[in-house]
Amino acid sequence: MCQQCNAQVRLLKFQSKLEKQEISAPVFEIKSIPGSNRILPEVVQSGSINEKLWVGQSLNTTLSRLLASGQSERQADQLRREFRVSEKRFAFLRVVGMAINNASWLEMDKMIRAKKPPVNVEILIKICIDGNRIDEAIKLISKLPPERTVRFWVMTGRIEEAIQVAVREKSEYDLLYIQREVGKANKELYDRITNLRAQIQ
Repeated sequence: MCQQCNAQVRLLKFQSKLEKQEISAPVFEIKSIPGSNRILPEVVQSGSINEKLWVGQSLNTTLSRLLASGQSERQADQLRREFRVSEKRFAFLRVVGMAINNASWLEMDKMIRAKKPPVNVEILIKICIDGNRIDEAIKLISKLPPERTVRFWVMTGRIEEAIQVAVREKSEYDLLYIQREVGKANKELYDRITNLRAQIQ
């Protein structure tokens, strides 16, 4: 318990130092929203005085904001070392920060093209979708094994590709997922998927 209080105090001191240096970064909050596929947080207040406020934010939010600013890599690395943030977690927060900073998509592109990206390919796909980089997401989907691609084809709006993969894999579960996502509003497609499900059984 005392260790946790000590860590909070150290984080508050670090954040106070950032405020004194008047370092600004996009304002957002990293939260997991139940039932949401979204990884990238919405930038809450762009271009406001709040961009220079740091005190009271979580470690993850502070790190991501520093990385999103594009000019505070040194401070982010110092914070990572001080709080012993794992390489994997730091890489994830770095990707989130780079995606929020639209100017960093070139660096994101390099990361995507790497043989072994620093974060899970599925996370990179979701970040590309959240950042409206659908073409990049589509390129990454091909790196996944077929049984894991259906959901991402649906997320990118490529229903036909999702159906083709589900039929090829003979996965009634995937067809049911696609059918639920399409809904009864598109009766023709809904009925077609129902027929395909019947053929697979």
